[in-house]
Amino acid sequence: MAHKLVEEAVESRLRTLWTECPVFTENLDTQTPSDGSPFLLLQFPVSQVARWPINARRYREEGGFRIVICLPTGIGMDTMRAWGELLRLMFLDVSFAGVNCRVP
Repeated sequence: MAHKLVEEAVESRLRTLWTECPVFTENLDTQTPSDGSPFLLLQFPVSQVARWPINARRYREEGGFRIVICLPTGIGMDTMRAWGELLRLMFLDVSFAGVNCRVP
């Protein structure tokens, strides 16, 4: 599980920059749109922490987050690909609030 500050930073950035549809988080938002409209689901499936090999009590966390794009059936792949590209640009090789996103 990712550190609370990491989750908050990623969620804040996503909610601030994303305007196409609602953003839901795992284990918090329980009701997705009942009308079948699009939404994103933000998840933090993996994380690990290691102590730096120095005497100071410093730690480095590495992990990943996943954004699931949920679109109505029949909308086609163009919207999904376009949204994927927008999301990629928000997080690819950027740093914010102490989080460094790398290139997968």
